[in-house]
Amino acid sequence: MNLKPMNQRGSYAGLFVFMIVAFILVLCSVAFVFIGTTTYDKLLDNVEVFDKVLEDNDDMDGTRAITGTMGNVANAYNVLKWATVFLMVGMIISILITSYLIRARPVFFVGYIFIVVIAVFISAPMSNAYETVYNNPTLSSTFQGFFGATFIFLNLPIWVAVVGILAGIIMFAGMVRQSQYGGYE
Repeated sequence: MNLKPMNQRGSYAGLFVFMIVAFILVLCSVAFVFIGTTTYDKLLDNVEVFDKVLEDNDDMDGTRAITGTMGNVANAYNVLKWATVFLMVGMIISILITSYLIRARPVFFVGYIFIVVIAVFISAPMSNAYETVYNNPTLSSTFQGFFGATFIFLNLPIWVAVVGILAGIIMFAGMVRQSQYGGYE
């Protein structure tokens, strides 16, 4: 069974997909962490309500009930701080692997360079938008834990340029390799 699609030349939109998906991923992760920790803190501020409800239960008090439920959720969401970086690095690696597997003709290399330049120009406003959200006083304490994603996004044009150029070099090396063995189909 052949799992490889026929006549697929690859996708040159990998950099754009990376930027958009990573941006949405980080913002959603920050929102989850912010909502989880804020809810947990507000519940602990109102622990006396839970104590009144649980006063007949000798095994459970309000603090233990909150910590055992929402506290675990807040702790679980803290995994997103480093998981976002791993997902972003995985997307970068997939761009490089895809560039190796693309069977492109040399004429498309010029178009690829234009796409990389456009991606770099688009990544600058995206980086500025991230910085604006990052500096928001409400969310800035939550963003502090996302140091890897913040490093990537504050330097996004550099990352996009390096990944794009590296992917182009890998793709060009594949073009040279294909021309050695009889050219293109």
